[in-house]
Amino acid sequence: MYSRRFILVGVCIIFVLIGVSLLVFFLNKKGSCHSSTFTCSSGDTCVPQKNVCNGIPDCPHDDDEDEDFCADLYGSVKMIETNWNISKERKDYINSIFDKCELKMYPDYCVCKYQTILYCKDVGLQKIPQNISKEVTRLILANNSIHNLKVDSFKNYRLDMM
Repeated sequence: MYSRRFILVGVCIIFVLIGVSLLVFFLNKKGSCHSSTFTCSSGDTCVPQKNVCNGIPDCPHDDDEDEDFCADLYGSVKMIETNWNISKERKDYINSIFDKCELKMYPDYCVCKYQTILYCKDVGLQKIPQNISKEVTRLILANNSIHNLKVDSFKNYRLDMM
């Protein structure tokens, strides 16, 4: 009698734990992706930054390999709109990505665009800035006065390109 009650209570506890686990799993799935990942347009797939623009589609609709998003676009959005024959929807999409920044920390003299790309161009830097979010994927340091680099200058970052 005692062992049957013990087994019944154990089974009930297991079912409650499974129910709570499933509830947490499904509620978290509808949330947004972590800031160091790329959110696919479907909203339910998160892709690590290192897998974005790597030539291998990870999103259901290949968002992470979109040619407009993955292009190294230098110049103004106006120039892009003028030189490319693209639809209004595509222009709105490019503008939304161009202006969106997901970096929580970066120097005031730098400009964050394309979610995790940081432009610190022509600001008179003499060393690599260290107060930048680790999620930065590209660091543009053109036209500065950086003469010496230490071996570990970029150890805090997971850069795809510099």
